[in-house]
Amino acid sequence: MVLKISFYKHQKKMRTFKQVYDKLLERYGSVAPPVHLRGTNFAAEPPRVDEEVAFEGAYVSGTEEVEPQPDLSQLEGSFQAKKDPSVEYKWRVAGPGKDGKGETIPSLEKNEQGQYVQNAPPGNIIITGLVQTQHTPNGEEWSQEPDNFNAKYVVGAQAEDKQSGVAKGNPDPNPVLMKQMSRPFKVHTSWANLDGDAGDLLTMYGPNDYGVLKKDPFNAYYIKASEDQEQVRIGNTTNDRFRRLRP
Repeated sequence: MVLKISFYKHQKKMRTFKQVYDKLLERYGSVAPPVHLRGTNFAAEPPRVDEEVAFEGAYVSGTEEVEPQPDLSQLEGSFQAKKDPSVEYKWRVAGPGKDGKGETIPSLEKNEQGQYVQNAPPGNIIITGLVQTQHTPNGEEWSQEPDNFNAKYVVGAQAEDKQSGVAKGNPDPNPVLMKQMSRPFKVHTSWANLDGDAGDLLTMYGPNDYGVLKKDPFNAYYIKASEDQEQVRIGNTTNDRFRRLRP
């Protein structure tokens, strides 16, 4: 599913020139024809390979389908999608857990220990989704602070103690640009490296702001934006238009 909001807007992800150079050699066999010095039979010296190349924001690697920082609004096969407001979620208030630090909940995303679980601090709202996998047989769960939950969801029926119930997401008019990838890929951000499998979606929330959306969450929570909706353009548009969406 769509991952957390990142804060790398003013940070740089660095790659050495050698890493870029080696990738080009692997892809094309050569970067350019040899450049010969006039009046000699010797080729010019190759460029230095220890210089750093800066990427402003996130970038994509591991695939030849897109450039490291693609503008999805310009690529064939890209489309706009938004959260389906008709999807209903179950929710409950997180308890203290055995150690007083909250509950351990099943997740579609690995934690730092490589396990498909996350921690929900006490008092947070635990939301149960619809994606069933071997790690989430009853649906994946995630947690949000109460204020964020109230801002993003419309609560329906709830228990008398108001500790659980159902809710639907607030309609959000801002679509997200997406492209389904045919090969595995990676998205590098300042806070994590995200792995995408063949068939997953590369998402774009703003200039050089990318994420990975798995196929199952897309099918469960998203619908394609209507064709008559205003065309989203990247470029000079502010990032506010491309807010990251999460159930």
